[in-house]
Amino acid sequence: MAGLSLGQVAREDISRTAIYFVETGKAKPSRETLELIAQRTGQPLDFFLTGADGSDQHPAARIAELERLLVTGDNAGVVAAAEAAQGHKYDGESEARIKLLASMAYLRLAQPVLGRRLAVAVRTYFEQVSDLHMTAEALGNEAQAAGLMQDPAAVQIAEGALATCRSVRPVPQVLEARLLRVLGHMLVASQRWTEAIACYEEAVAVGDVIQDLQQLSLLYSGMSAAHHEIGQITEAARYAQKALTIHEALHDRLSQARSLNNLGWMLVQLGEFDSARIHLDRAIRIFEEQGVETALGEFLMSQAE
Repeated sequence: MAGLSLGQVAREDISRTAIYFVETGKAKPSRETLELIAQRTGQPLDFFLTGADGSDQHPAARIAELERLLVTGDNAGVVAAAEAAQGHKYDGESEARIKLLASMAYLRLAQPVLGRRLAVAVRTYFEQVSDLHMTAEALGNEAQAAGLMQDPAAVQIAEGALATCRSVRPVPQVLEARLLRVLGHMLVASQRWTEAIACYEEAVAVGDVIQDLQQLSLLYSGMSAAHHEIGQITEAARYAQKALTIHEALHDRLSQARSLNNLGWMLVQLGEFDSARIHLDRAIRIFEEQGVETALGEFLMSQAE
């Protein structure tokens, strides 16, 4: 199963539509889906079936379930499942892939220290086995964690991730687009606005249509911030509203709070203080409800303004 996602094992009769329903949480992996994974990976079906206590779950099935949880936004579920997997003896690559998924879940839960620690461990493993594609994936997580931790090295790490990705032949375009988005986010944090916009535009061009709504919403947020900082308020507000709409649809509370903060700040700039306060108050309430302190000061500063 090494290297295969749910979408990659889809076939015509089961189709990517069925896989989509699994990945988006509209359906649990059925026996037919597990039979598909078994067929495509050359493993017996029994390897993918879980006992009553989950003790005999094959790593491919566990990874598939973690992917599904991550796509549906159940980040706490990813962390719990990854922790449960620690009690099993899996091969090195499976363990690394589980840690990579857990790393992303921690980042989405705004816990960058744990996310970075896992990403470093994953990168170290894939460097040792000379897997440049997965090394770049892990570096992307490292860069995101560094950005959340306000580490000045975030841009350099993101640039390294992109360079590593582009050293793979052929260049994996989905990963390249993701890493361009990550670099764009880090450039925004470093107030390098024009470079950030160029990165985002290249990410859209490389990735064509971004199917991951979570990633698309983050791109819109970054575009909004960058356009706002160079005085293009109309464009900034348009992208901020796009991001907020997706965050609300995905029930992504932390990202929703960030988008509310962005819109609130723009309204302040336009002199619409009452509307701005409503947005900013909502942002702070959500952040406090989630028990996250990272960047809360930024929200409070916006409200003070």
